[in-house]
Amino acid sequence: MINIEKIDEKYVIAAREGKGYISTIRLYLKSSDLRMEVTMADPKRVRGYTEALTDNILLMHIISKARRGDLGTTKLAKLVYLIECKLAKDKIKTFNYHFKRDNFGPFTKEIYEDLEALEENDLIVPETLKLTERGKDILKQCSELFESDVAPKIDGIIERYDKLSLDEIKKLIYNSKAPLEFGAPKKIKNIPLGTDLKIGISEKDAKAKFMPDWWGETLDIYLDDESCASLNEAMRDAREGRFCTLNGAF
Repeated sequence: MINIEKIDEKYVIAAREGKGYISTIRLYLKSSDLRMEVTMADPKRVRGYTEALTDNILLMHIISKARRGDLGTTKLAKLVYLIECKLAKDKIKTFNYHFKRDNFGPFTKEIYEDLEALEENDLIVPETLKLTERGKDILKQCSELFESDVAPKIDGIIERYDKLSLDEIKKLIYNSKAPLEFGAPKKIKNIPLGTDLKIGISEKDAKAKFMPDWWGETLDIYLDDESCASLNEAMRDAREGRFCTLNGAF
C-alpha cells in the first residue's frame, strides 16, 4: 500500500526548497505494475483546491447549457476562455485556468485533465460530451450556486457564443486582444507561441466570484464517486431508520 500523505509530504518539502509544486498525482494500479505519475507545476500557476472544484462544476454547467449541438472539447475550451477572460475584465472571478498562446489560439491542458476526472467519476460521457444522470443530479444539487449575481453573466456568454460554430469562435478569439504578464494587451494572432496569457483575476483583486469558499468541501464530496456513494448510502440509512450505535460498531 502506498501512503499518499507521506509521498505528498515529500514533495511539499521539495516545493519549499524551490523545486516546484505538485500539479496532479495519478496512480496506476495493475496486478503486475504499480507506478505513480507526479506532474510538477510552476508555483505561480497552480490552481487552489476550491478553484479546481469551481472549474469542474462550471465545466458541467456549460455542458448542460450548450444547445447548438456541436459542442466538443475544443469548442468547450473556447467558451471557457471567453467566460474567464471577459468576466475577469469586470473583476469577476469564475474559471481559474492558465492559458498559453498555442497554434490555434489560447490553450490549457488543465481543461482536458478535468474532463478526464469528470469521466472517471461518472459525471460526463466523453464521446458525446453530455452529462450522465449522476452528473445531472449533482448539478441539480448545486443549484444554489447558480442563484448568485454572477451566474446570469456566465449564462449570457454561453448563450451568445454557443450559437456560433467552432470556426467562428476560433476566428473571433484569434483576432481578439489578451492581456500579457508584461506590456500592453495584444491580439492573440500577434502573440508569440507559448506566451502566458494573463486573463484571470486573483482572489484579492476580485470584486465578485462564482463560488464561495465554504462550498468547496460540499463539491469535493459531490464530485468524488466513492465519497458521493457513501454519503448517499448514509442518507438512505437515516431515512429508513437504520442506525448503528457506538457499542454496536466496535
